[in-house]
Amino acid sequence: MNRPPQRRGRRQLGAASLAALGVVFGDLGTSPLYALHETFAGSHPVAPTRDNILGVLSLFIWSLVVVVSGKYLALLMRADNRGEGGIFALLALTRAAAQKARVDERGQIRRKRIVRVIVFLGIAGAALLYGDGVITPAISVLSAVEGLAVAAPQLHHWVVPLTVIVLVLLFYVQPFGSGRIGQVFGPVLALWFVVIAAIGVRGIAQAPGVLRAFDPTQAVGYFVAHGWRGFTVLGAVVLCLTGGEALYADMGHFGRTPIRVAWFGLTFPCLLLNYLGQGGVLLTNAAAVENPFYRAAPQWSLYPLVGLATVATVIASQALITAVFSLTSQAVQLGLSPRLRIVHTSSHEIGQIYLPALNWVLMLACLALVVGFRSSTRLAAAYGWIPLVIGAVVFLLLDTWYRGRQLLRLNEASNSRSAGVEALLASLRDGSAARVRGTAVYMHSVPRGVPRTLLHNLKHNRVLHERVIFLTAVTEDVSFVPLAERVEVTVLAEGFWRVVGHYGFRQEPDVPDILELAAAKGLEFRKDQTTYFLGHETIISAPKPGMARWRERLFGIMVRNARPATAYFRLPPNRVVELGTQVEI
Repeated sequence: MNRPPQRRGRRQLGAASLAALGVVFGDLGTSPLYALHETFAGSHPVAPTRDNILGVLSLFIWSLVVVVSGKYLALLMRADNRGEGGIFALLALTRAAAQKARVDERGQIRRKRIVRVIVFLGIAGAALLYGDGVITPAISVLSAVEGLAVAAPQLHHWVVPLTVIVLVLLFYVQPFGSGRIGQVFGPVLALWFVVIAAIGVRGIAQAPGVLRAFDPTQAVGYFVAHGWRGFTVLGAVVLCLTGGEALYADMGHFGRTPIRVAWFGLTFPCLLLNYLGQGGVLLTNAAAVENPFYRAAPQWSLYPLVGLATVATVIASQALITAVFSLTSQAVQLGLSPRLRIVHTSSHEIGQIYLPALNWVLMLACLALVVGFRSSTRLAAAYGWIPLVIGAVVFLLLDTWYRGRQLLRLNEASNSRSAGVEALLASLRDGSAARVRGTAVYMHSVPRGVPRTLLHNLKHNRVLHERVIFLTAVTEDVSFVPLAERVEVTVLAEGFWRVVGHYGFRQEPDVPDILELAAAKGLEFRKDQTTYFLGHETIISAPKPGMARWRERLFGIMVRNARPATAYFRLPPNRVVELGTQVEI
């Protein structure tokens, strides 16, 4: 009686593992195309002697064991935030723990400093992932298409145009969603791993002594022999780990178990076989450093292998693109990024999303790298600094937005303290403002005091609705907030209410939904008689403590170009009134 459910469970795990294979492991899975080549024929080449080959292979093997199997799969995947992974999920988890700690008055200052450091590190780590998200698709696809030059040198001039076409197609299919893409890409990548494992076995058979690379003393011996100069090889060794961060970032899409099954069941053993096979070919033919991956394959298989490698590198790029989408969505909800349009591509999995604006920015950046560098070798030589430059730009933008929003919240909180609810009610009792029928909802960034938009409206129009709601949407440091804990309703006095909606960083606020939940807790209102008031903020750079003047101007530009609050909060456009205000920061 219990077997059918068990079979269904196994089938579901198998399907999820296959989908994870297609989205998460593409980048790690295609690193054999260029990692070993850059070690022995890159900008800082290592002589292909027997000891060097075994030492470098040992570094590759134990890097995969320690970093991927140990750091990501064994440790980091345990530090999830209600099933969500990624650096912002970890940031939210640690920030929440720091804020909940009981401290004295002196400790409050220390805690604020700790939270600022946590946020700084989180933004810095995320910014570096954006750098990888740009360079990895470019270098992966280029390295695959360059196989044409191995099979037929006269086709060398077609490498860059074909790479551009492949990248354009890759970004064009992103609106279909990571789930559907994973279902298509999973079987293809499974075939890729079987093929590279077969190529690896062929290379190992030529030089079985290459299996000595499993001995970690080979890696130690390499550094003993080369001294400090040996550390230059780590720049190439790290290429075998590209995309490893996607394992953690994409955990919310598939879950930790399918990712672990896909890694230990297929990806890891096939990678080991292929790297060892390339090493075996190098041991028998040092001239194979020109392109050890393709030289390890039979001559007759080169054309189909180039085709399969190209498809596999397209899949490889999907891993980081998906991770960047997921990361950006979390950044928006946590207030670390301007509001962007987020499209949910699945009705079943909330984590499967698509960000149109970010998709096309990534595409243009990848195409610029391909056209600018024109070879995977040149791109690999720049792998130390290109992600750092891109990361520095992204860090500047995210940090500017975060600090700017903090200054706005401080400004709003200051106004709220000076204009409390009791003072407002007292000023209204003299009949200075007319009360009209209907409900007014004033969006408020902090769940206390009086919104600036209400004071602005009262000052110019001297009218208030019979029912006034101060509504705040708060993003908590958890991935999801249960429906039962979503809304708080507080009755103030004389038709004034305060409503607070709580959302996780994987959820998007929905004001009509908040009001429906509040109605179940006693709030009376009619949709057709409800008007939503929003503040349209114009940022004015002022000579007072805050940010540098140029950063304040940059923040103003980001505010103007952010997704409109009407769309972000899912408000009915024909019932929204925006009141313009100038805010000095």
